[in-house]
Amino acid sequence: MRMSHLVDILTSMPLEVLVKEVRAEGSFLHAHFEVLEHVSCAKIPRLVLRHASTGTEVDVISDLADPSAPVRDEVTRSLLGWDPRVRELACLIGDWARLYQAEMPPKIGFPNSYTFRLTGFHYLMIRPRGPLLPALAATGTSLCSAALSPGQMTAVRQLSAKELFLEWLGHLAAAGDPDRGLWANLRKPWETGPGPQKVRWGVIDPVSGRNLTNFRGMQPGVIANVAREVICDENTRFSSLRHSRL
Repeated sequence: MRMSHLVDILTSMPLEVLVKEVRAEGSFLHAHFEVLEHVSCAKIPRLVLRHASTGTEVDVISDLADPSAPVRDEVTRSLLGWDPRVRELACLIGDWARLYQAEMPPKIGFPNSYTFRLTGFHYLMIRPRGPLLPALAATGTSLCSAALSPGQMTAVRQLSAKELFLEWLGHLAAAGDPDRGLWANLRKPWETGPGPQKVRWGVIDPVSGRNLTNFRGMQPGVIANVAREVICDENTRFSSLRHSRL
């Protein structure tokens, strides 16, 4: 998969106006950007653009649609600034979500790139072989940096973002098992969700505290299958490369 850069932008312009400007022949934005994704039906509409000359991806939300956007933007900056691999992983997750959006279309309720990225941040907090990210503080936009010991950080120091991405895909694939599920709360990463049910599904927005997705119907199985497909492709590619060097 291609690595891209990620920039988050908060705009006061309605996203519909921005989309028209980017797609308008002869405009400055049309010459320099292309529309990758416009999720207009979500509770928090988002627009993802790609800068033509650098490949930088720009994730745009409007403060007209989301009054909490400035705080959410600050939370994202805190997470991405913790370690360069966090940003790289977020880019890989965004690429993956867009590459397979035909199989997992947000328009019918599948998680969008932002929601998938939250599950990636969450995985880095609960990673079984050592976390890379600390939890978010109970309130505000800071991270609980004291929660990670030097020994825990050493356990992941040599791993690349690509390796962490494949681990995250394995995490999604396992979550699709009938007795597993996925509950991602960045402020309480080890929380397994409310209620008496054994299998819980949800991704909690770190600002509003609401559940962004319930993974309805067959969605968990579809997401798990797509994750397994990518893992299988990567393992096949690695095996072919190893044999070619023998």
